[in-house]
Formats: sequence, C-alpha cells, structure tokens
Amino acid sequence: MKLASVKDDSWELRSGTTAHEKYPDTFWIQPQKEREALKIGQAAKLMFDVEAFDESVEQCLSGERMWVIVSERIDDTLTAF
Repeated sequence: MKLASVKDDSWELRSGTTAHEKYPDTFWIQPQKEREALKIGQAAKLMFDVEAFDESVEQCLSGERMWVIVSERIDDTLTAF
C-alpha cells in the first residue's frame, strides 16, 4: 500500500509522534499501545499537510486535523474514512 504524498496527491499525513516528541508538554497523544490497539469502527484524530495557497497566491502547506473512522486493518496499516 502506497501512502499519500504532497508531491503525488497534494496531501499527506503528518506524524503525531514527531509532534509529540518535539512538543511533549503541549502536544499530547495516546500511548503507542493504545494507538496500535485501534479497531475497525473506532475514531482517531489525524493531522494532514495539504497543499494550499497563501494570501499572495504562493504555494504552501496548510495543516488540518480531522477525525476519521478506522475501516480496515492490514498488518500494521490502518485504512480510514
């Protein structure tokens, strides 16, 4: 399974783990064990980088957070809608 990338798809997932490591006092995430235990039908909040344009019509990345529902699990990879 190929993950989306800004280069190919105009969006990609942002790492919550990286954000938590960088800002541990202000960016909380569930423990890894709980994240790995997500089941089909459960919700998860994800962060995305989306290709956008700023006020001067310069291309940039815009961050978006949204809730998704886990729809499938293939090994360690989750699919969501």
